[in-house]
Amino acid sequence: MAPEILREEEYNQSVDYWCLGIVSHELVNLASPFYRDTVNEIQDAILDEEYQPDPDSSVKMKKFLLEILQKDPSKRLGMIEERRPIRQHEYFEGIDWRAAEEGRLRPPVVPDSELPELPDKSATSLLSEEFAQRSKAAAVKLEEKIACSKTDNKMAARRFTI
Repeated sequence: MAPEILREEEYNQSVDYWCLGIVSHELVNLASPFYRDTVNEIQDAILDEEYQPDPDSSVKMKKFLLEILQKDPSKRLGMIEERRPIRQHEYFEGIDWRAAEEGRLRPPVVPDSELPELPDKSATSLLSEEFAQRSKAAAVKLEEKIACSKTDNKMAARRFTI
């Protein structure tokens, strides 16, 4: 949820751009940018913490996400004074938007119409090696965040009971 919604302020299409940034981050990094244990902690992070792009993301992706995940909606990509359309951002360089709108743009990967027989009965064997490695790295990062959070919660509980 965009910061302006959480602050119960009036809002416009800039909230949609914020959501595009969140979904883009999740698709590339396989994790939420403001993941926390509780809804309140997530909302606090959205309101109080600056967005930090994943260091492994490309320079263009980092720049796109930093510009679209601006907490101030008037500075958010798509809303800035010159109202540069999001599609003109350098991250989308090389995309033929007219061809995409007309359905003439071929996707970079076209899956086979029939799935091969999987010897290990696992769909993960169909993933590219690069995607599988990024997925494993994202899972490790998430497990580390959860472990740290659980440790912090145990320490807080100990301090409270002392």
